[in-house]
Order: sequence, then C-alpha cells, then structure tokens
Amino acid sequence: MLLPIIALAAPALVAYCAVAFMVNTPGAVGDIGMASRLATFLRLKDVKVVDMVDSAAVYTSDFEAEKIAEGLSARDQRPSGFVVQWIGASSAVIAAEVLVSVIGPLFTDSLLIGPKEFPLVQFKISERGSEFYLGLAPALLAGFLFALAARVFSRRGLRGGAA
Repeated sequence: MLLPIIALAAPALVAYCAVAFMVNTPGAVGDIGMASRLATFLRLKDVKVVDMVDSAAVYTSDFEAEKIAEGLSARDQRPSGFVVQWIGASSAVIAAEVLVSVIGPLFTDSLLIGPKEFPLVQFKISERGSEFYLGLAPALLAGFLFALAARVFSRRGLRGGAA
C-alpha cells in the first residue's frame, strides 16, 4: 500500500518501488500460505491464534484441532520436488511481473527491470503507442535459481540438524 503512495509523491523512484514490490511479493505469498493453513481451523470453536516470530500457535479446547494439526504436519513432512519448487518460484516471479506491468503504467511512461538484453519487465508508452514486454525466460531462470537455492539450503539444514 505504501509503494503506490511513494510512487505518486516521487515519480523518479518508481523503478526502485517496482523492485521493492517484487522483493516483497514472495513474503506476501508466504502470508497467504499461512492464512490458508489457519483457515482449516475456522470451523472450530473458541480458537485463539498467536503470531510467533516464524510461525503461529493455535489454541482451542476443541478436540478436532489435534486431528487437523496432525494432518497439516504430515503434509509438511512430504518433501516437495525440485520441479514443484521451480514452478512455484517461477509463478511468483511471473505474478510479480504482471502486477508491475499493471501498476507501473499508472506512475510512469517507461520502465525497465533487468538488463536491456534480458529484461524481466519492460514497457514504454508514447504518442505512437505502447510497448510491453514480460520476460518469460528471466522468470524461469529466477525460479530455477530460487528452487536451487531452496534445495541447497534445505539440505544444509537437514545435515546441520542431524549432527
């Protein structure tokens, strides 16, 4: 919500705002994931959710909560495959590209995110018309790199926890 206000107040900062928006998007995806998990507890009575630093605690006197928590825990134990992580990360980058392409023209006539030779998002609006480009290849590459990093760091965490 703050980024559009900054962009209106200082149009020269639009490119920086777009980058900040794209960096914030994965965190928002995590928040949506957490909200969908918490939604499974909605049918219970007297539920209290406490926000922890990197998780949430659910308190209730309803006995059904333990069954729901076990189901969520079992789902967490299944490792997602590399391809699933790649598709998920690439989808998040593509969604951010689309959002920037929709919101960006409201604040500026041209925007380039990434190098000219391999742009992630680029658009230019002039009297002659509009040119829009969303880079699928850079999004897939970014998704691949995110998935690779997630795979490498998750394995390090497993080794570190077993020692």
